[in-house]
Parts: sequence; structure tokens; C-alpha cells
Amino acid sequence: MVHKESGAVVELKTTNSTKVMKEPYSSHLKQLKTYMSILKDIAVEPPEASDYGKLFYIFLRSDSSNNCFIEYLVTLDANERKQILENLEQGALELQRGINSKNLGEVSHIALDPNYYSRWTRQTGCAIDVFKNEDVY
Repeated sequence: MVHKESGAVVELKTTNSTKVMKEPYSSHLKQLKTYMSILKDIAVEPPEASDYGKLFYIFLRSDSSNNCFIEYLVTLDANERKQILENLEQGALELQRGINSKNLGEVSHIALDPNYYSRWTRQTGCAIDVFKNEDVY
């Protein structure tokens, strides 16, 4: 979502985990900053659009905390925006090469990133075991 008056990108996530009370998930920050970069690149108005965003978490289990949601202000500078857009373009070119060669094994995958966590993956040494379905809350 984009706030109509301020141009701020707004991302809303639901969670059962209280970990986000300390800091947001890096994958969620990356997603929001990507949206911010794309919207700024296509000249969303007003001019300051996408210079900042808001990441909201709604807790599905409010019994663990008196708070039912938490918010984070996310900012993005010109250098970070440029890097994100370059990475998107490189990723799209890599995917296109994989499709053209009919060998998607040539295309990198987020699950192979040792910094990536989700509730369906867990880190096992240097690799991530994507076949385990264990919560990592």
C-alpha cells in the first residue's frame, strides 16, 4: 500500500512470533525497501514518495503481549536504492538466462542464502535444510 498523502509505502504483516518486537525480519525489510525503490524509480508523486515506509506487524496471539501490533519506520537512502534496483535487474537477467537455456539450475535461489530464515527452513551449518518443516520462532 502507499499512503495517499505522504507517499509512504506501508507493509502489513501478521505473525505469531514476538521476535519482531525486538526487530523486524530482514526479509520483510528487504521486501519493503524493494517496493520503496521501485516506486521511487517510477516517479511516484509526491517527490518525497518512498523515502520512507512503515512496516506494521499484527500479532495473531495477543495473549503473549498487551500490544496487538508494532510498527517500524524504514528509511532508504539513494545509494541503497541504487543497489537494490541493480540487484533486481541482475536477478531478472539471471532468471531470463535460465529460462532461455531451459536450465533453472543456473538461477540462484533465496533458500541457498545462509542469512535467509523462514518458518519452513532452518540453518544447518553452512547450508539451509529446506526439506524440514520446523518452526524457528
